[in-house]
Amino acid sequence: MNKIYVLLLAIVILCMASGCRGENETAAESSKERIIVFAAASLSESFTEIGREFESKEGNGVKVEFNFAGSQTLKTSLENGVKADIYASAGLSFMDELKDKGFLGEYKVFAKNKLVIANNRRSKYDVKDLKSLTSKGIRIAVGDKSVPVGMYWIKALEQALIDGEINKEEKKLIEINIRTRELNVKDVVSKVYLNEVDAGVVYVTDLTKANPSILKAIEIPAFDKIIASYPIAVLSGSENRDLVKRFYDYVLSDEGKKLLQKYKFITD
Repeated sequence: MNKIYVLLLAIVILCMASGCRGENETAAESSKERIIVFAAASLSESFTEIGREFESKEGNGVKVEFNFAGSQTLKTSLENGVKADIYASAGLSFMDELKDKGFLGEYKVFAKNKLVIANNRRSKYDVKDLKSLTSKGIRIAVGDKSVPVGMYWIKALEQALIDGEINKEEKKLIEINIRTRELNVKDVVSKVYLNEVDAGVVYVTDLTKANPSILKAIEIPAFDKIIASYPIAVLSGSENRDLVKRFYDYVLSDEGKKLLQKYKFITD
């Protein structure tokens, strides 16, 4: 009986100690200063690592919280009163609109990107160029015209027409084959990855280490002329401006650029 009693007492003490430690960890987490970053969906992987590195540089007394979504969705949230400290968009137009409305002051372009066609390797359609997208029955996903990746796609298709990569009839066939227009680029990637469509127009940065066995990238000459610019700004309503400005500066720093380059962003 004494042995059983001692064992039970030890278990109770261990559980209590674990509970105290859990409470202490929760208290420590809640005491951290927070930075809320609204960032374009295409920045998910790169900014997640940038956030971790910044937290480490700050002695882990800071928590960077991200909201990744389509640039337009994030802009609308800010206009509707949702609070954030940093806004990083995949296009200049949304940033300019927010600036005109007083949501931010100056902004800087910190990275650039370009489009590629992602083709599911299991698809019966082997995409080699834009003309491949005219094939009867091929299923294509692109970004909606309200979000940057969709805007860039429209410009790229027009550029291909100007350059003679496709003709007007082929352009029309491509548009007929578009099955879905998504509100952020990660949803386009997901559709192609799951083979719900055969091909999708995404950023080169969306072809990550996680998906090369399923997705292949097809570079298009006209796409090289349509460069996506990524601006970043500190929002006017941000309260802890010194801390927020340090994160902003970190993204723009050489160290931040190296991390962005790791994920195939252009930073020069």
